[in-house]
Amino acid sequence: MQLQEKILIRELQRGNAKAFEELYFRYHARLYNFCNTIIRNTQEAEGLVQEIFITIWENREKLDENKSFSGFIFKIARNKVLNRIKQKLTHQVYLRTEIESREMMELIQKSIDALPEQTKEIFLFSRKDGMTYKEIARKLNISENVVDHEIRKALQKIREYLSKYYSF
Repeated sequence: MQLQEKILIRELQRGNAKAFEELYFRYHARLYNFCNTIIRNTQEAEGLVQEIFITIWENREKLDENKSFSGFIFKIARNKVLNRIKQKLTHQVYLRTEIESREMMELIQKSIDALPEQTKEIFLFSRKDGMTYKEIARKLNISENVVDHEIRKALQKIREYLSKYYSF
């Protein structure tokens, strides 16, 4: 490490904003290129560079003037880039799951709507309203066996409908 850079780091440790600014101008372009090469988004790369320098400022007292500042700052950059990639992947998986869940719910609703009226009514009393077979039987003046049969029939038809789209 150059003597001038050691002095800048010492000054940065003391909170010297001019030293910070000098290091910023020395490393900004290289950090930006590093981040942008991986992220491939100019705004995000610029944001990451800003985050890196905020981290440097917040941890300035911990800097070691005898260790490579370049190695230190690029290690921070690598970690921030990797974290951003993980965030993006997690977000993409979440969105994909959310879309698949919505699609599945729409298909389930369509399969329920396609049921014969009495089967649909019994099924919804059970699943949507949380009624017991006994309560449904009483409400509709039918036997519990009919309720059980209709719910089994509903579940079978729903499975058949969904099997066109998903393998179970």
